[in-house]
Amino acid sequence: MKEKVTVCVITFNSVKYLSALLDSIRDSTFREFRLLFIDNGSTDGTMDYLEKDRSEKEVISLPENTGHSHAANLALKKCRTRYLILLDHDTIVDRDLFRGLYLEAGREQNTDFAVFAPKIIDRARDEVYYGGEFHYIGKTHTNRERPEGAEVGMIGSTAPLLDLSRIPPDLAFDDDFFIYWNDADFFYRLRAAGKKIKLVPEALVYHLGGTEDYSHRRGVKYSPIRAFYVMRNHRLFVIKNYSPASILIFLPCFLLYELFNLMFCIRKRVFIKGYLRSVAGTAGLFFSTMMKRSAFQKTRKIGEKDLVGWYRLDYNPGVVSTDLEDLLVRIFDRVLRTYYLLVKAIFWR
Repeated sequence: MKEKVTVCVITFNSVKYLSALLDSIRDSTFREFRLLFIDNGSTDGTMDYLEKDRSEKEVISLPENTGHSHAANLALKKCRTRYLILLDHDTIVDRDLFRGLYLEAGREQNTDFAVFAPKIIDRARDEVYYGGEFHYIGKTHTNRERPEGAEVGMIGSTAPLLDLSRIPPDLAFDDDFFIYWNDADFFYRLRAAGKKIKLVPEALVYHLGGTEDYSHRRGVKYSPIRAFYVMRNHRLFVIKNYSPASILIFLPCFLLYELFNLMFCIRKRVFIKGYLRSVAGTAGLFFSTMMKRSAFQKTRKIGEKDLVGWYRLDYNPGVVSTDLEDLLVRIFDRVLRTYYLLVKAIFWR
């Protein structure tokens, strides 16, 4: 049987998810795929489980946790098929997920699309996601209702299918991002290169509980590690990808968002290990990011005007946990909307 798709699962301390994930993969109605696991230095028995499991697969074991970006880039290099599905370790795939994404990617009318995104049902958060968009402050917005059109602005790395024949050969995940915003950064640059992302709502994947210390779920103390990566990588994303004009135009909003994050970190008691560490991390990567920025700005085809917009601020359940926090978010949201309308009226007419 000739393999048509490579399904790559990136694992890190994933043993509690592997049984359900592998059972769902074995139950798939589409069988013409190669299964690849890349383990990021797990210490919880993940590798022992994978070695004992009898599923036909290839397993690459990395000696330490090099980050999601590095593992995803390794998957791009190791992929021998035209199509690559990057699959989160804490997922359960619907029986028709692989088939649905593969068939949609092969339709002649979809030649403008390089990535195909499923509908994500997040069981841990009791939410449904239909891809997402880019808020002009550099924050991603998740579509919690099905959009009218098929094209979306971005998709998380939960289970996208990448058509590697349409992905620019020099496009890769940014190793410096490690985790968080790395998928947003990748798909932003993909769209800036003129490629599109299509939502395939008939294809379903179920997202579970995330990774301890890195993920946030309702009722759990906010992780300083997560705060560090999210805030540092957001700044790096803007520095690297936004044009000088856009940075200047939106600078007041960037500064307001920075103040908002500072208040958040103080409130969640992650000021030192989260916020201050993220500022130091941004400074440490500033010059290398500027070099990447120079290379990217020379090759981009589409600017911010056609890539970003205003969307209601959304946060994971439990992040905004009090009436006062909810009020502040709504006020901030109105300020951002008003500013964006002014920008469209004056600069982006």
